[in-house]
Amino acid sequence: MDEPIAGLQQIALAIHDRVTDALERASGVPLRRRIESAAELVRHGEPGIGLENLCSNLHEFGVPIRAGEYEGIQAAGEVLNLPADTWTALMEQVTLDPN
Repeated sequence: MDEPIAGLQQIALAIHDRVTDALERASGVPLRRRIESAAELVRHGEPGIGLENLCSNLHEFGVPIRAGEYEGIQAAGEVLNLPADTWTALMEQVTLDPN
């Protein structure tokens, strides 16, 4: 598996771990479970579907993502030859990586 694709599962799980109870309540959906599901798809050989689902949920519910995570998502999307609009909608949600 290509390195960017392998890193995608780790990115999804890191974002999952930062989803707060408040954000999940505000979304009205089991957001953590949706992010876990995307990571599972990557792990089980469906990285394109996993990335599309991850990006869709992050965008739909305005989940903040770190700059490094965005770069990892972009790299995986490029390796998978997905349309750039799969991840570019997330640009407005990017926050600075903590020091």
